[in-house]
Amino acid sequence: MASSMKSLAADPSRYAQVYPVFLSKTNDSQILETFLDEKFTEYVNSFATEKEAIKILGVGSGTGKADLIILKTIQKLYPEVPVIYEVLEPNKKHIIKFKAAISSTPNLKNVTFVWSQQTCEEYEKKVKDEKECKKFDFIHMIHMLYYVKDVASTIGFFRRCLEKTGKLIISIMKGSSGYTVFWNKYGVRLGLSDYNVSSDQVIATLEEQDISYQNIELENELDITDCFKGNETGNLLIDFLTHTCNFNETAPTDLKTEIVEYLRTSEYTSEIGGKIILENKLAVIMVDP
Repeated sequence: MASSMKSLAADPSRYAQVYPVFLSKTNDSQILETFLDEKFTEYVNSFATEKEAIKILGVGSGTGKADLIILKTIQKLYPEVPVIYEVLEPNKKHIIKFKAAISSTPNLKNVTFVWSQQTCEEYEKKVKDEKECKKFDFIHMIHMLYYVKDVASTIGFFRRCLEKTGKLIISIMKGSSGYTVFWNKYGVRLGLSDYNVSSDQVIATLEEQDISYQNIELENELDITDCFKGNETGNLLIDFLTHTCNFNETAPTDLKTEIVEYLRTSEYTSEIGGKIILENKLAVIMVDP
């Protein structure tokens, strides 16, 4: 990464500004909700049946959009069962937005939220220091493994936080998705090597440890039209795509030109109804305890 370029992951304030723009240009939430409606009932029953309370941990929950969809699904199946919902999220601004979303979400009377403003590494260290690991019926890790130092170690730690019948779900970019291919191509020049994680690494980790899992691939796409308009939305969106703060202002001209051209013409980009769409397939990996 050029000396004037700053990683988005190193600036929580900028990340909190950029992330909602990315969410507004993808249909992640709708796809997740459809997936939960179609596939989740049996999965929930496997960890929630006959529980006096359902204990959930959201790892890297962000602004809570996915969490509230998951809660809605679980409460629909078990409306009378109390839920203890622990949120592990390092970004203070994301937690504020999550709490605001809760205040406008109906039917959460049986849910108790526990807030932990920490990174995964900080949470794990605290557990080890205190020599006491809380157990959960369900843990989800949605689009957060890009930001951990050791994928295998992180998965292993949170599996140990599961009850005997507990379940873990990981949502992450598919190894062959257009967005992943983009990161593979430009990762070194953008300083993305530490974040270049996809379903390929997760599945390899699970298979190396002989852990059973289900891998479900979901079609997804990202509207990147604004990246070519020179507007503020486009500036914020390309910051997220490149994981670089103020990319258009700080990137070397040759790199900026090359990336914009690639995004416009790659085999993973198409024009649909006047919009420029980047293919961004997802993987939902359902891990057994």
